[in-house]
Amino acid sequence: NSALNLKQDELAFRLYSQVLSMVPNSMPMRQKVGSIYIDLARSYLDANQPKLALEPLQQLITMQKDSGGNLYSSYTIMQVLFLQGEAYTGLSRLPEAVDSYERALQPDIPEDLRGRTHKALGEIYQELGDSLSAKEHLSIVNGMVEELFERSDSHLIKAQVGPRYQKAATELELAVELTSDDFLKAQAHQQLSMLYSALGE
Repeated sequence: NSALNLKQDELAFRLYSQVLSMVPNSMPMRQKVGSIYIDLARSYLDANQPKLALEPLQQLITMQKDSGGNLYSSYTIMQVLFLQGEAYTGLSRLPEAVDSYERALQPDIPEDLRGRTHKALGEIYQELGDSLSAKEHLSIVNGMVEELFERSDSHLIKAQVGPRYQKAATELELAVELTSDDFLKAQAHQQLSMLYSALGE
């Protein structure tokens, strides 16, 4: 399935690159390629090809600069920088990964991306031997995990089965992804199995 996705994303990337070369000043076309290039970069990363993932991401950053910073939303650029950080990490270019991740941490970054970015930075700083910076980022992640647990508990106390259960499940899934604490992971998995059962999943 991921190989099929990669082939489809590569084809879309080639087609849109050709169209862009024919109409280089078309803003609507440039805006449309944003999600296609991001999907391709993700597929390359899933296929463990970080070097190839960098090309579409760099093209997006270049197009954003060429447009004076108005082409893509801040959310799109945060995604691009996060994926660029993943690609540099996969290539062991850790200082460049740190730079991309740090630039992704904008004030309006969504919670899930913020958690993943702080976790990635904490792990890279550990690898670089900067324990102070690692601790700073990982303590943010730990605080987020605690908050996610508290919020999911609050949803469960206040709600019957329905949207709040779904919200609790989403928050617990993110907590599982972010935490490195095995006890918390087990606790979240236990709560998630009860939630999925209640939601009929």
